Amino acid sequence: MRINREITYYAITIFLITFATRATNNMVGTTTPLLARYDLSFPNYLVGFLRRLLLQ
Repeated sequence: MRINREITYYAITIFLITFATRATNNMVGTTTPLLARYDLSFPNYLVGFLRRLLLQ
């Protein structure tokens, strides 16, 4: 019974870490080009280049 509980805790921990990492990547990937375009007034080609760098 103890082993099953331990495996469950590990699975939940891995799930939460994965979820947090993916959410952070999505937030950075969508916010950075908008920030570069509207707040920093980057031209379209630099915004596209920045977006491409974030996708990799």
